[in-house]
Amino acid sequence: MIRGANLGIAFLLELAVLFAVGYWGFRLSLGMPLRLVAGLAPPLLMAVLWGLLAAPRASFPLHAVADVAFRIAWFGVGALAFWAAGRPIAALVLTGVFAANALMLGAL
Repeated sequence: MIRGANLGIAFLLELAVLFAVGYWGFRLSLGMPLRLVAGLAPPLLMAVLWGLLAAPRASFPLHAVADVAFRIAWFGVGALAFWAAGRPIAALVLTGVFAANALMLGAL
């Protein structure tokens, strides 16, 4: 039951990264058409990468060190996106919850 809850939290964290990157893009000081592209394209690209490399049914699943490195980079990008968008507390919370969740799942 605890493992199931941790997997649910992991999924929500993955979505939080996509939200963070989109939020960052929409907060840029650009014209609306460019903000729209910056707010939608990076999360879409990241979702495709996740699906190809890290999802449970990934087409090209990563293993061992490559998987850990990808996940750390993934959540690092989310934290940096929150930080760059002026939300340092959200960045710290995302980082802390990711680290705790990964340790509970034995992913790190």
